[in-house]
Amino acid sequence: MPNSKYWNIRVTSPKLHLSLRSKFVALLAASLGASLWAYLWIATSLLVEDKTSYLFEHNLAELRSAAEGADNAIRRAALFARWLESLASPAAGTDGLRATFERGREAFHIQSAILLKPAGERFEVLEQFLPETRAQRLALPALPGLLGWTPARFPDSGELIGGKLEEHLIPIGVKGHAATGEPLMMIVLLDLSPLAKNWRFRRDLSFRLVQQDGREVVSLDPPGMRNSDFAAAQKELARSDFEEGARELVTPEGQAWLASYRRLGGRELMAIGFLPKDAAFEALDLLRRRFAWAGAGILIIGIGIAVVLARRLTARLREIWQATHRIAEGNFSGRVHAPVWVADEVSGLASAFDLMSGRIQELLAATAQKARMQLELETARSLQTRFLPQEAFRDGRFELSGTLLPSTECAGDWWQFSRMGNFLAILIGDVTGHGVSAALLTAAVQGAFLTRIDQELGSPDEARRWLLETMRSLNSATLRSAKGSASLPMTGAILDLRTGELLSANAGHRPPLVLRSGSREFVPAAAGGGSALGEGPDPEVEVSSFRLQEDDLIFWATDGLFECHNTNEQRWPKSLLLDLLVRARDEECSPEQARDRVLAGFSEFLGSAASSLSDDVTLVVGRVPRNQRLTEAV
Repeated sequence: MPNSKYWNIRVTSPKLHLSLRSKFVALLAASLGASLWAYLWIATSLLVEDKTSYLFEHNLAELRSAAEGADNAIRRAALFARWLESLASPAAGTDGLRATFERGREAFHIQSAILLKPAGERFEVLEQFLPETRAQRLALPALPGLLGWTPARFPDSGELIGGKLEEHLIPIGVKGHAATGEPLMMIVLLDLSPLAKNWRFRRDLSFRLVQQDGREVVSLDPPGMRNSDFAAAQKELARSDFEEGARELVTPEGQAWLASYRRLGGRELMAIGFLPKDAAFEALDLLRRRFAWAGAGILIIGIGIAVVLARRLTARLREIWQATHRIAEGNFSGRVHAPVWVADEVSGLASAFDLMSGRIQELLAATAQKARMQLELETARSLQTRFLPQEAFRDGRFELSGTLLPSTECAGDWWQFSRMGNFLAILIGDVTGHGVSAALLTAAVQGAFLTRIDQELGSPDEARRWLLETMRSLNSATLRSAKGSASLPMTGAILDLRTGELLSANAGHRPPLVLRSGSREFVPAAAGGGSALGEGPDPEVEVSSFRLQEDDLIFWATDGLFECHNTNEQRWPKSLLLDLLVRARDEECSPEQARDRVLAGFSEFLGSAASSLSDDVTLVVGRVPRNQRLTEAV
């Protein structure tokens, strides 16, 4: 009997009093037992439920390997037969032909060969090679007739593969003409038995090659696996419309088989494999039994470990008591996680420990965590601002400026421009969501963009290709970084500074809008629609063209400019934006001035809501100066 000092159990009302060691062992044993039971139940259930599909695929993979080996062997034998036929000439004799046959028969696994020519209603034998037995010597001349090959079929036939002679022999015939123009046929007997030794499939798998009508060409069966019921199954599988597959078959005697099949490429042959279902599932049943034994062993070991740990735990009760005094002195690093309502040895210690240190430790940890997170966010925001343009663009023919208003410490909006020769590339994007994760995605996009700008573009065609390739590159960067958790609506444009032609590619983002000289209406500079970057490997992006003119004002903006609400839950109307831009254009304001006027009007409309935007806002304004005439062509 265990020592009652540690293992006593007393049932009283209303509480059940157990020693700490008893509770520890019971809890660990129960948890371990429940976990093992759940694991074994799920594991064995998955094995049982998925075993059929797994084994079918496994058998099909084995058959596929053997079928490819057989197909390669047939193709090589046909090429060898065609080579022999090309060397044949009745007038020149067969010495050279025989020498070639002797050199290549072992490499191509050819057992015998025969050279024939059509003669009336039969074939005349010109030469036969390597007749090993008298029966085979008699069979070779009669081979065309046995396989249904007649001189009448000769003009319309090419490569012929015959029916079954023996378990491992395939007759392959090719037609041709001698140098004198006489029609010839060369038939070789391919021996698959040497090749079968190298095929990696189960020893109890029966391998067959059958024609379209179900007739066997070759059968390689393990000992004791010949079965007459395969004939009907072979015919049914040979008529399948699929190139390959697997299914379960049951014989009239009730024996279950797993049948896999694969059609040989470019030939009227199909490879079929039959495997007894009991043999296929034998390993699975063994694995399930091993799971059960392993689970029982783990449970026993776990209970033993629990007993050892429980002895050590009760021996350290005085150490826990001393820890409570250290907590009272200001050391808040320890905890005693035990409910106060439990009547065991540590209940009083746990109450004092939690009351003294719990709240204080939580407050200290929360304060330190908040300070650390704030510092990290400020660092991240400082780094993110370096991804954006630091100054405006001025060329005399075109001016550009933009800004970003983040809704949180880190934004999900991104924009950038770069000059490449006589072209100016402009991109603006809005990651779904905002915060740190969105900012990290903009960093990946910035890196991908920088790899694309170290070049000069010389023609509009080069600019168009660059724009499409850049959008695809940024799409790949988005896929790699977000892994499907976010997408990036983006619009990209490249402006020919000589002609004013603007090529735009839109990927699920708002297209840029143009305010023409003397007009009070916005004109879209690109087509809308398309899928956002990061939604698939091939983004739906099309390039559209728009020509900027003198005194045109163009701007790009993310959704935040139009979707943020003021304190009355109203969105900023486009009419106010239009009025601000018209005045900026008429007063010949620079892009920076026009941008600042728009943002000031936007903040005034939002009121107090401007200090806590619901979405990031990015605004980029471009302008063709007045009296700046762009040429129509280069």
